Amino acid sequence: MSSQLVILTHEFYPKRGGIAVYTEETARAACDLGWETTVWAPEHEALTNKDFPFAVRKVGIKGNLGWGDRKTMMWQIMQEARPFESSTVILTEPGPILAAMYLNAMGKLPFGKFSVVLHGSEILRFCRLRYRRELFGALLNHADKIGVVSRFTKKLLLRYYPFLGPKTVIVSGGLRTDFQPTSPAKPEKDTCTVLSLGRIHPRKGLHCLIEAVDHLPADVKSKICLSFVGPITDKNYLEKLKQMAKTSACRIEFPGPIEDERLPEAYAAADIFTLTSLRAGPSVEGFGMVCIEAGATGLPVIANRSGGIPEAVRHGKTGLIVSPRDRRDLAKAIQSLVEDQELRQRLGKAGVARAAELSWASNAEALVGKP
Repeated sequence: MSSQLVILTHEFYPKRGGIAVYTEETARAACDLGWETTVWAPEHEALTNKDFPFAVRKVGIKGNLGWGDRKTMMWQIMQEARPFESSTVILTEPGPILAAMYLNAMGKLPFGKFSVVLHGSEILRFCRLRYRRELFGALLNHADKIGVVSRFTKKLLLRYYPFLGPKTVIVSGGLRTDFQPTSPAKPEKDTCTVLSLGRIHPRKGLHCLIEAVDHLPADVKSKICLSFVGPITDKNYLEKLKQMAKTSACRIEFPGPIEDERLPEAYAAADIFTLTSLRAGPSVEGFGMVCIEAGATGLPVIANRSGGIPEAVRHGKTGLIVSPRDRRDLAKAIQSLVEDQELRQRLGKAGVARAAELSWASNAEALVGKP
């Protein structure tokens, strides 16, 4: 087997979602291990002037899970069958996993050695239909390693395929290479900024925060500023939040999306970080890397007990885990942190240590070893 490593994805730069970041950082770490790495990614003009320590092959796909992209990826893989036979491959995203599932069923999958990374939601999606569940299982059985981002995701996988346990490894991720956390001293002040960072979408549960604050005593409400930072992906939901904000006793801000380089600044300006994601159909939070980023900047985290989030946030140590169905439980957590600066500092300090535990290098080595 050669030192050539190919990582296939339908989600990559300039998109900055979790899988895009996961793919890029895995590729960087693989390069550091000595792999000659190439990422196959959707074609985008932004890639022209972007420098990476690895090669990027632009594939003529839009970056979705439709049959158009799937067939294009399948065709391109078959065209490169001979090089793939001597290369190591990582599938980090559902798009190429689907392509590989069908190639495997046709007896045309050319990969000599390959690993698959699973985040959570794709397991539920692929296993809803019996025929697809069988195709998915056959591909995973063929894989050399299966990486999962959390114990939650591993448990979900083994529910459907208990025989895969011996070759399944937990590869949670880590901080982005360009993420430079700052942990400035937090002076005592009259207001407490509660930050939520992510898409403005119902699944993120931002309305839960507003409803929870309504349960707080008036003197606590007056100290709180909710800051919802992120791109608007559901305009109707944004309008709902704005209507709720009009009758809320606390200040609520909608700064919109921010560039990656400004994320540490957003964290540093906050006092508490929240992740109130809700499960919606087959969509789950596999881990919650954003909580690790927040912890790295010294922020205490309040998060819902959902998916793999309790593995990213250690209850009572780096943050507080609450019931996603109990607004009073969320309100109690908010109040305890708003009123206790010492508790915020203690949890935040532990969050910095938690972030330091995670390593992209160990992830990459667990998936493919060293060349």
